[in-house]
Amino acid sequence: MNTELPSTHEQHAVSTTTSDESNRPSLVKALGKWSAMALVVGAVIGSGIFAKPGANAMVGNSVGLIMVAWTVGGIITVIGGVCLAELALMMPKAGGTYVYIRQAYGRIPAFLAGWNESVFFQSCGNSALAIFFVINLSSLLGVEFSNVQTVGTAISLIAILTVVNCLGVFWGGLVQNITTVIKVGFLALIALLPILLLFVEIPEVQATNYTANFSTDKTPDSLVMIFTLVMLNVMWAYSGGWMVTGIAEEIKEPQKNLSLALIGGAIVLFVIYIAVNIAFHGALSLEQMVEIENDPVRLVPQEAISIYLTPVNASLGQLAKAVLSSVILVSVFSALNTGLLTPPRVLFAMARDEMFIPAFAKI
Repeated sequence: MNTELPSTHEQHAVSTTTSDESNRPSLVKALGKWSAMALVVGAVIGSGIFAKPGANAMVGNSVGLIMVAWTVGGIITVIGGVCLAELALMMPKAGGTYVYIRQAYGRIPAFLAGWNESVFFQSCGNSALAIFFVINLSSLLGVEFSNVQTVGTAISLIAILTVVNCLGVFWGGLVQNITTVIKVGFLALIALLPILLLFVEIPEVQATNYTANFSTDKTPDSLVMIFTLVMLNVMWAYSGGWMVTGIAEEIKEPQKNLSLALIGGAIVLFVIYIAVNIAFHGALSLEQMVEIENDPVRLVPQEAISIYLTPVNASLGQLAKAVLSSVILVSVFSALNTGLLTPPRVLFAMARDEMFIPAFAKI
């Protein structure tokens, strides 16, 4: 008779196949590695990378300091991806951070965290994204929406994406894949523009932009304070990748694909954000960025891409600005989709643990 005790992994495997566990509702594994990575990248790339370069110029007094902040933020994001990957491998269950807090601190802190994330935090974030989408749509169309039209359009947008996600995680994942490819592809093109233009002898990159300092009366005197304000903007732009852990239970081969999604996605974001900011600052000085930021109808990304492409063809520069405005809409749409995809999984996990309305645990 074999009296050898099972290993830790075997004990975990046994514990997850008990009758109580098998009778609990579970979710279908429908997402592959690329869909998981698209969720990480798509959740993070929303409005931040388009809005925060100008905001950083308002508070930062040098491009060097701003780029250091983007680098530090990227390193923090990669480290966070490694930590989340480890937790997700240990507990590949629906609910993400709710599950991790429950295991570490118990049911009450987990309930508070899950309730806050699904009911308050994500709801407010989704509302803000929807309103931002409508404001940019209004600007693109050249039509001023009334308050009623703005709110009505925002609610309609959320309703449409809610229906898509109610059809199943496959359809929500498909929307995420398509929109993420569009915005990542366009950001990669922006990052490559300075290099590509060198081959047509139109060097629009101004090297002095990277070394010049800029200060205004509004800029805090303390370097630490300046860096802190810039980091707040940077970390906003980098936030959101953790949401993929909420659907860990629906990812195929989570032991392999979750690590790839969280760590690989963080690295992709790091590279894209650094490259895009280098391109923005190559086209615009900090003074120009501040001037644009103070103009409600202009955005730093559109002006930067116009500076790069207008010397090639004036019409091309204007067309690129319009296309980029559309890409920003796609980017916000994609981030909103992720924001609607993950919170229901937290409520599902809470209901499954008998900490929320039981009906939410029904598939």
